[in-house]
Amino acid sequence: MNLRLIFISLSCILSLGSCISEDEIILKSDPLLAQIDSILSAQKTGLLKKPITKTATINQKTEKETLTVDSAFIQSEFKTVLSKKYEQVFTNGGYIKNISKNKASYTRKKSENAGPVSLEIIMNQSIIQQISLVEKRDNFLYETETLISLHLDSSDQLIESYEIAGHQKIITLDESSYEITGEITN
Repeated sequence: MNLRLIFISLSCILSLGSCISEDEIILKSDPLLAQIDSILSAQKTGLLKKPITKTATINQKTEKETLTVDSAFIQSEFKTVLSKKYEQVFTNGGYIKNISKNKASYTRKKSENAGPVSLEIIMNQSIIQQISLVEKRDNFLYETETLISLHLDSSDQLIESYEIAGHQKIITLDESSYEITGEITN
């Protein structure tokens, strides 16, 4: 009788691993996210003094300018992506990770309300080519959504082009939308 009870208990314990849902799995570290942190940190010095052609469209009004990248530009233009520690943010238990051959995505669980909505990483033979981040924020006064897509040079992993698009709605005001694109040349 005791042997049967031990066998049933052991069977239950061993089968628990397959009973855990995807929402309950928590990553503690992720080498791909650590690589994203490293790549984004390198932008702060790697892009300095490079020429950039920037086009901004705000509420259907477009302006275009060419300028030289400096540290103030990097901080203001890429503030949303540079202000995060990706390995910490996306391994806190609030995200579901999906990996395919050339793509990794981290999607915020429906039970979570804070943090980026999603992160998508496009790779070619394990070399990161594109990083896309979606953020949404809202409260009783406003709603904002931002999509940032960074296209990386495959040789040095520096940003070669980017898009930042989104909208903002403040209560009692019209919605405003914006789109910014940039081409960085050597």
